[in-house]
Amino acid sequence: MDVFNKFTGNLARTYETSDRTSINGIVRQSREAFRSMGTLNELDRSRALQMILNMMEEEEDSLSSLITEETGKPKILASNEVTAAKNIMEAAIQALGTDSCGPMNYSLPGKAGSYSLYRNFARGTVAGTCDYGNPLLSAALKIAASIATGNTLLIFPSRIAPTPSLKLISFIEKTPLPEHAVQPILTEESGILDEILALTDETQGNWELVFDDNEFHEFTMLENFEKRPENRYAIIWNDADLDTTAESISKALFLATGGSYIRSIRIIVHRDVSEYIMNRFIEILSSMKVGDPSDPDTSIGPMAGAAIVSMTSDILDEEVRSGSYPILDLNIRSPFIYPVLLDCTGNNGPLSVKGVFGPVMSIYRVDSLQEIVDMCNVNASGTDASLYTSDINIAKSMFERVGFSSLNINMEPASNTGHFRSMFMDEKNSPIYTKRSVLNL
Repeated sequence: MDVFNKFTGNLARTYETSDRTSINGIVRQSREAFRSMGTLNELDRSRALQMILNMMEEEEDSLSSLITEETGKPKILASNEVTAAKNIMEAAIQALGTDSCGPMNYSLPGKAGSYSLYRNFARGTVAGTCDYGNPLLSAALKIAASIATGNTLLIFPSRIAPTPSLKLISFIEKTPLPEHAVQPILTEESGILDEILALTDETQGNWELVFDDNEFHEFTMLENFEKRPENRYAIIWNDADLDTTAESISKALFLATGGSYIRSIRIIVHRDVSEYIMNRFIEILSSMKVGDPSDPDTSIGPMAGAAIVSMTSDILDEEVRSGSYPILDLNIRSPFIYPVLLDCTGNNGPLSVKGVFGPVMSIYRVDSLQEIVDMCNVNASGTDASLYTSDINIAKSMFERVGFSSLNINMEPASNTGHFRSMFMDEKNSPIYTKRSVLNL
């Protein structure tokens, strides 16, 4: 398996991959290690997690450099990922020291976060994959959960950026945990991964371990860059604080997902304020530096693969042919995609249905709340969104009429996934109360 520096394109390192025969041996070792894991109490597992955390702190700079090298993520975002991974370990340690039931909570830098990472019983071996946009963070989630419960783990590092995950796994070898407690499986054959994960009977959420004695139940962030992502929405009403709104949305464009596969945002803006907000976006995006991700001034590093650049370029070309107008000149020079700002008002091009990977803002000007509802309900299910307004009634109407999976008020999309507060505490039996939400009025 060849791994490349995403900025230079040079070969960074090569790994030997696992075939079906070697994987059978790895699975056998994992099941044997589970018996040894059963001899460890919560204090032992907590000490092991603390040792891993200590090594992460000692190797913080090298971990962030590996993330930057293999994902193309700017160094500041890579450092934030290391911090988030450390927070996960700290959360597991704290949870084991207080109560072994319930969720382990952790916070991303500057954000609130809460994930259900484990259950309070050990049953065997689990399997999970790592996401190439957040290779250290996704590995830490699985490793913390497995050690906290006393389970053994088969982990599939990303084919694009495996080294941060592998380095974290190497720390485990220096703890008193049993040999083979956490084992990586490196493979470029998607069929092998599918076969292992096909043993899954059902999943109970991305971060929970659910399994039977002779079955794997995956908990995974799949490396699905071959597919186009869902749209994220940012809705701007005419009473919003426009300067704060422009900064919030621009920040979300680059921080809400892994820097190497930035996910586009679909912006629906009231026509009365559309010219002002468009000019603010031009100002902000034009000031962003594109280039070497190790440069601390860089906002946008290289994309993680030529296939992503090509796919996004083709879709943007189709969008322009269908009638959308590029406010900023399209500038795509693999492995880079420079900021894209498109006026898509009245157009039903490909961006009206699906998002793309890359720093892309598609803007739709509207005159009424009903237009927003009609646009969003086409594919709002399972979608993260933000609404910018100072009118509580507008916010309430959007809760009632649009099927977003989560809706933040005056906060960037997907900033607080998994940790939501309802703004209608007196309506606990209404759909408004049960919908995940964040209020910042």
